[in-house]
Amino acid sequence: SDFLYFAAEDDTIAVIDAGQTMAEVHKDILALLQIQDW
Repeated sequence: SDFLYFAAEDDTIAVIDAGQTMAEVHKDILALLQIQDW
């Protein structure tokens, strides 16, 4: 399946399944940002 790659400001890479809805992707991105915000 296809994957979307998001490069965060700290150069970490988030891999998100392109099959997800935009709402799910948005939720995943927010969760990743919260995790990386330590």
